[in-house]
Formats: sequence, structure tokens, C-alpha cells
Amino acid sequence: MFARELPMRFPTLLVIAASALLPSCSEPALAPSSEQVQVDQLSVLQAERERLRLELQEAYRIAVQEVLDADQVAGRSGTAAQVSSAMRQIDLTRTPPEFREAYTIHRQAWDDIALLNDAMNLTNSQGAFEDLIIDEGICLLLGCSGAPVVNRIDMKNRLDQARNDAVLRARSSFQTVEQIAARYGAGVVNAAE
Repeated sequence: MFARELPMRFPTLLVIAASALLPSCSEPALAPSSEQVQVDQLSVLQAERERLRLELQEAYRIAVQEVLDADQVAGRSGTAAQVSSAMRQIDLTRTPPEFREAYTIHRQAWDDIALLNDAMNLTNSQGAFEDLIIDEGICLLLGCSGAPVVNRIDMKNRLDQARNDAVLRARSSFQTVEQIAARYGAGVVNAAE
């Protein structure tokens, strides 16, 4: 009896299995709505934008760190003129615009320090002192009141003040550079660390 019922049951089992595997004809196939497609596309775009933002952030962090590291080397270059020259060799092209601007201001302060140091060295040199004596002597011969000495002292005082101002600008501008660098996850590594 079992052998005769098997052929009858096999097609029935086949129909039952097929109906379990295939969606019912009475239920419509669920396609995503156009709104759902748009939401999915927006999610993909947002994820891609975030990935690109993180890549750019990392690229900026690396570039800023490279500049800070090069700046530390430049700072050990010797005279202000040598520091200024070494700073001019640092490539800022891959850094974010706000960092590039702040570092350029800092570098200009160092350019000013170097220029003012050179001017101070000229006024303090032996030749400049001899020029002062000659100027003073000419004034005495001509009956001047000694104005060249006063002018030279005033000039030296003004140079000292301008140099002090430039040093303060260099310090202040570097603090700005460090603050911007920190926003990108970069910072000055101290030799003691």
C-alpha cells in the first residue's frame, strides 16, 4: 500500500515544497518605494562624504605635522636670518588654508626679526660707531647741537623696540599656529618627550 501511495504523495510533496520556496501568488512582490531608494542613495552618499572628510582630515593632519616638525628643525638653524631662510624652505602647499595663512604670518615675523637684527648689527658695528664720531665731529665743526648722536640713539632705541615687537609677534603667531594644528590632531613634539 505504501508503494502505491508514494507516487500520489510525491507530486503533492513537490507542490507543497515549491509553494514554501516561492512567494505566494496572492501576495504582491515588495519592491522598494522611490522614497526608500532615495533614502538609501542619500545614506550611501553621506557615508562616502564622511569617508572623504576623514581622509582629508588625515591628509591635513599629516601635512601640518610635517610642517611643525620641519619648523622645529628650522628653529635650530642658528641666527634669525638662518631660521627665517630655513622656514621659507618649508612646503605649505598640502596644509589647510587657515594653517597656511597662520604659518605665513609667523614666518613673516621671523623675517622681520632677521631684518631688524641685521639693522641692529649695522648700527652696533665699529664702522657705525666711527660714522657716529665723524658725524659728531662734523656737527661740532659746523656748530650743530649734536643732533646726529641723538638721532643715532633714537634710531637704536626704535630698532630695539621694533625687534621686541617682532619677537612678540613671532611668539603670538606661533601660538595661533599651534592652536590650528591641534584642531587637525597635530602638535609640536618636545625633545624631552
